[in-house]
Parts: sequence; structure tokens; C-alpha cells
Amino acid sequence: MAVLDISCPNCRKKMKVPDTAAGKKIRCKECEHVFAVPAPARATPAKPKPKPAKAAPPPPDAPIQFLDEPAPPEVDDDNDNDDTPFGVVKEGEVARCPHCAYELDPPDTRVCLNCGYDMVQRRRHESKKVIEHTTADYALHWMPAIIWLIVIIALIVVTVICFLNMRIWLTGSFLDKEEKNAVTFEPEFYIGPGCFTMVVTLITLFVLLFGGRFAYKRLVLNWRPVEVEKKK
Repeated sequence: MAVLDISCPNCRKKMKVPDTAAGKKIRCKECEHVFAVPAPARATPAKPKPKPAKAAPPPPDAPIQFLDEPAPPEVDDDNDNDDTPFGVVKEGEVARCPHCAYELDPPDTRVCLNCGYDMVQRRRHESKKVIEHTTADYALHWMPAIIWLIVIIALIVVTVICFLNMRIWLTGSFLDKEEKNAVTFEPEFYIGPGCFTMVVTLITLFVLLFGGRFAYKRLVLNWRPVEVEKKK
């Protein structure tokens, strides 16, 4: 049997395959890349096979082989080398990745889990190993947003309390004119309670805008902690 000297197109590993593998797909044992064996440039005359020697009669205690039992496969001693880095791939109905020939389960998988090849975009995604997140990672990631929510709720409560009690707090203070309105009979002040309430309201709105946006991004849009890649 003739032998073909070929090399893997992916890792350039040199290997020897029998000429019967020409035109078939093989897998490189070095990098697992699947490729077709090119046909030889010219036919090489096959070496004449030596005539098999006449089999010696089996010993008396040898097991009797049944007629329907398949005969053992013939082994070619010239090419029976376990270190040869190739193997013939059987073609079948199994769906495989076009990049690494990994079996796809289910067959309509969009991205290969072995090499990251995208069947739709026809490109390979870069894969990386990351450290698994723990409960403490999630707690530290969410803690600033939760603090902002507590501050916002507290300011809203303070604003409502100021709106209801500001006139009472200013009564009898240095801002009180000690006079009453002729129409409403309510105390009059040098600076009205509405001014103080408006300042507190503006502060609350500013914190609500800034802190609410931060809490929304941290708890809704980017609720997962930042991935940390494993060091090699």
C-alpha cells in the first residue's frame, strides 16, 4: 500500500496517510482540524503484496469459529502505527460545526460551544475563561444603587414633610413679621415658606435625576457584575 506525505493546513503537522484516504476527510490529532486529503499528483505503482503464507493448522485446544461469525479484520503491518496523527471521519447525518467538526446538539445550534463559530454571521467569536460570580460580587455590585434609592426615598419624604410643616416651623422665628394677612388671616413672613420648600424640592429633583439614572443602569441594564478573566 502506497503512503502519501501530507501536512495539516492548520498547524502544518506533517503526517503519512495511505493512498486510499485520498479525497476523504481526515482529522489532525494535533489540532483536531478536519480537512480533505489531496489526490496524489501522479499515480505511484503499488508494491506487490507478498503471498500469504499457508496458515498452520490450529492447535487441538483452539476455539471453534462459527460460520456466521465475522472474520477478524486484516491488519497491514507496514502502516499499523498508533502514533500516526490522522483518523478517517465517517460522513453521516450528524450536524457538525463547519469550522471544527464538533457535533452540534441540537442540530440548529447558532454558536458552536467548542470553538465559538457563529453559523449565522459566519465568523468565530473569541472565547475567554472568566471567574464565576459569587453572591458577594452581586451584593457589592448592587450596593451603590441601593444606597442611591434609599437616599432618593428619604429626600422625597423630607420634601413632603417640609411642604406640610414649613409654615409652622417659621412661625415665631426671626422671619415672622408678627402680622397676619388681612384676607387669609395667616401669619406673614419676610421670606415665605414656599421659598424653602422650593429649594428642598429642587435638591430632591437633582438627586432623583442623577441617582435614579445610576440605579436604573446598575440594577436593570447592567445588573451583572463585571466579568473578570482568568489568568493563564
